[in-house]
Amino acid sequence: QHSTASPEGTDTMSEIQAPVKWAQREDELFITIEVTDLESPAIDLKETSLTFKGKGGGQTYHTEIEFFAPITAEGAKQRVNARNIFMIIKKAESGPYWPRLTKDKIKYPWLKVDFNHWKDEDEEDEEDEEQQPGGMPGGMPGGMPGMDGMQDMSALMEQFKAQGLDLGAMGGTPPMGASAAEDEEDSDDDDLPGLE
Repeated sequence: QHSTASPEGTDTMSEIQAPVKWAQREDELFITIEVTDLESPAIDLKETSLTFKGKGGGQTYHTEIEFFAPITAEGAKQRVNARNIFMIIKKAESGPYWPRLTKDKIKYPWLKVDFNHWKDEDEEDEEDEEQQPGGMPGGMPGGMPGMDGMQDMSALMEQFKAQGLDLGAMGGTPPMGASAAEDEEDSDDDDLPGLE
């Protein structure tokens, strides 16, 4: 908590730290400053820092963040609504994920990870592979017509049924009406050792 004191030593205005959530990708940051009923927000975005001042819910908020690495202030996007300010900020250099948002290696109680926007670095790589040309993940050519990256298995099953293919006869799920006795013949459960 931060306060501004007048020369006489009495508080003229009390400022509190706004809650901040953040997430990232290789090339950008997502920052949400959570202030309800926001009035007269002032945001100063620089290559190495973000400063926010504003009033909301009867409080005066002030937040200063010194970034872990440089960003590109020009072209940053922001959306202000009744609950928060949401910003998308480009990193100056695309590359590996930052270990934290701030330059200082301090865990601030007002700074949290935004799990609604977070993606792990390896998930982002998988997403890139899925978007390569070709019909299969990883850019493998071919793929079955109409599969769109194998996302709709129910449509595929309907195509098989329409072509008269019975997947149950191919060693998959037993056809409807198969007896439970046939299921038990293949069971290996009796040979499992007990847990210690």
